[in-house]
Formats: sequence, structure tokens, C-alpha cells
Amino acid sequence: TYAKKLGDEFMDDIDGINEGYPIFKFQNTTSDDKYAVAPENAYSNWDYTLDNEKNIILLNSYVGSESDVIIYGKYIVNGHQYKTQITRETFADIEYREKSKFTSLLFSHNIDTSNIARMSSMFYGYTSLTNIDIGGFNTANVIDMSFMFCDCNKLTSLNLSGFDTSNVESMISMFHSCRALENLDLSKFDTRNTTSMDSMFYGCSNMKNILVTKEIWSTPDNVSGM
Repeated sequence: TYAKKLGDEFMDDIDGINEGYPIFKFQNTTSDDKYAVAPENAYSNWDYTLDNEKNIILLNSYVGSESDVIIYGKYIVNGHQYKTQITRETFADIEYREKSKFTSLLFSHNIDTSNIARMSSMFYGYTSLTNIDIGGFNTANVIDMSFMFCDCNKLTSLNLSGFDTSNVESMISMFHSCRALENLDLSKFDTRNTTSMDSMFYGCSNMKNILVTKEIWSTPDNVSGM
């Protein structure tokens, strides 16, 4: 019997033998990016800055009226295609009363976030959000994720599947008062360099399951109110 391990999945379905070699059926893990390229004129929902040398559109702030917002990997402006870049301030600096209008934020997996070192309070106070999909964020350079989702008290779905947290030092109050969250997959979180986790899950009153990987999950000494 042959078995092939792909991540946590074991593929042991052998279809047949060809010249003495087993034929394996592999799970297709490739997923298309549904939000790769924006529809025409979608850029008009944003205050933006164009960098024509690097073909980058920097999204400064949302100026549209929709409550379910898609952030695409590329936008077409005057016939030219630009790769999307965001900063912490793209979302953190929206006025508090304006944040309550958003119900979902869905991001392309090809948005450039490599320039962000601090994601602290990035989605703080988005009190009506139920769904955030940021599994494609590049977080390799991030050192601070404190208060990142604090007070997202209606959040029920949160995709952090692609997060690299190996350089993150602070996760203080990261999920503070996410009262509607029941399940949280942090299995990719490497917290061996994290020194602060105080109140990380404080106020998550409906949380039932938090999935972590013991080989890379480490809790600092003297954690308060986690």
C-alpha cells in the first residue's frame, strides 16, 4: 500500500499500476483568485495614488458606498493595469463611525502587503464586519499585530490561512471582543518570537475552538488576561 502525505491530507487512493510504478490521485489544492482583476471603473471607489514606474496603484482609502467590499489584485486605470498595494492606514484611518457600514472585506490573494511592518489596529472597530478574508496577505515583515481585529464583535468568519507570524513580537488584544467568533484556525501561527499576548482572546465569549500547532506555538511567560 502506498500513501502520499500532502500537508495534513493523506492520499491513499491508488488507481492502478503502470510498469511497476504506482499511480497516485492527488488532491488539487490550486484555487483560482476570484478577485484577480477588478471590473472596469472599480478604481473609482478608492482614493488612490498611481506609481507608473512600478505599475502600482496604492489604495489610500475607500470612498465608495458599498458595504460588501472587494479589494482586487489589479485595477485598470485609463487602459493600464496596475498591481494593488495597501498600507495599514488604508483601513485603520477610516473614521470610526464610517467603519460600521462595512459587512465584509474580501481581498485578492495577490495584493502587495510586503511593505507593512505594523498591522496594529488595522481593522479595529469594524463593528458590523461578519467576514474578512485576508489569507493571502504577505505578513513576513510584520512585527506588530496588536488590536488588529479588536471590537470586530460581529465577525463570524476570519481567514488567516496564509499568515507568516514568525517575526511578530506583539499580539496584544489581537482578537479582543470578537464575541461572535466560534472557531479560529491559527495552525500556521509561529509565535516563538512573540513576547506579548496579553488579552489576546479577551472577550471572545462564544469561542469554542482555537487550532494551533504545538511545534510552533509558544506562549510568553506572565501573560495577562489572555
